Amino acid sequence: MTSRRVLRCVALALVLAACTSEPMPEAKETSFIYRHTRAFLESEALLVLAKDWPKPAPEKERPAILTEWKVALAPFSEKGRRDRLRVFVETATGGFKVRCEQETELNAEQEDPLSLEKADWSPVSSNGAAASKFLFDLHRRIEPKETWREADIR
Repeated sequence: MTSRRVLRCVALALVLAACTSEPMPEAKETSFIYRHTRAFLESEALLVLAKDWPKPAPEKERPAILTEWKVALAPFSEKGRRDRLRVFVETATGGFKVRCEQETELNAEQEDPLSLEKADWSPVSSNGAAASKFLFDLHRRIEPKETWREADIR
């Protein structure tokens, strides 16, 4: 009888442990400083963005590069989302600082969540994963690893 009671307690403890959830990760700002010109950094940023993001609206004098929304609809309410990036090239000591912000919105449409025309977008906090991925892709493009130079045998 006591072994069943112990098993039930252990099972209950496992269920409670499985149900506890960790808090959502918060966005962390990541940026890199480069010794290149602003025009070079902006052109490289546009090339990296062109791989995965809808084209940004062309503007001559812009404070930031803003992509179009990348939409991923889902058949369930509040599972569809859209993201866009805002890339800044700012003056910093020693060169220019490139940083990126991610905006995320969820589709709260109940009746037809797969309809882009009926979508009801509401902003939510983002963990910044897409922004970080962009920054690291840009960093690898501008300053690629050169481990082949350090190798003894080529």
